[in-house]
Amino acid sequence: MKDKTQSPISPVWWVLILLFVVATAGGIMMYMYRRPMTYVIITTCILDDAPDYTLRRAEYFRGIQRVLDNVRNMDRVKVVIVENNHHTSSYLDGLGVDVVYTTNNGFSPYAYKGDNELADVHECIRRYKMNDRDFLVKITGRYVWEPDSLFLRHLVQDLPECIVRFGSYHDKIAPLDPTGDCVTGLIGMRVEHIKKIQYRFEKGESIEMEWAEVARSLPRHQVTILPELGLQISPGGAHQFFRV
Repeated sequence: MKDKTQSPISPVWWVLILLFVVATAGGIMMYMYRRPMTYVIITTCILDDAPDYTLRRAEYFRGIQRVLDNVRNMDRVKVVIVENNHHTSSYLDGLGVDVVYTTNNGFSPYAYKGDNELADVHECIRRYKMNDRDFLVKITGRYVWEPDSLFLRHLVQDLPECIVRFGSYHDKIAPLDPTGDCVTGLIGMRVEHIKKIQYRFEKGESIEMEWAEVARSLPRHQVTILPELGLQISPGGAHQFFRV
């Protein structure tokens, strides 16, 4: 009578199974522990009927080009322009980086420019499926990020949980301890913390206060507080730039 017991698995199959297990485990480990990306989100709002349309366009070109120059030699950086005034194409398309178009200016439930910008940031987080440990830099597109700025230095060398200038942009001397306000024209934070930022209008909070609240909630040693950003800003579209 023939022995009906199954023959042992061929050594070749054991090798193939082992390779499959190792490759699968390696892929999972790379996904879970991949080196974080840095995303630079440049916020814009093209106002076609604005009397200063030509000037705003020139300021956008200048500001965006400076961002591209600043991060050109950095590793694992992706620059994204987000435009929120209902366009589907614009002069921004020719700058060589991704452009995300939203309708957050006017159609969002938020009343102010800074709130719309945060809505745009959240949209980019969703579209690019950003990892919680990725670092996100948000910069207003018309502003000029100086190449010798402290912000850029810490972005390249340290990459902490947050890089922020506390206080109002009106403050001639920025506080070096956490406060309830901050400058959001240029700010950096891990994605997991940005997801915690709320819109609490019933309490009369400004969006700058919301960013500051999350930054203050982090352990002090994880937050890089800057005395200055190295940023030329022009709040309110006045086209009169000053340094913060």
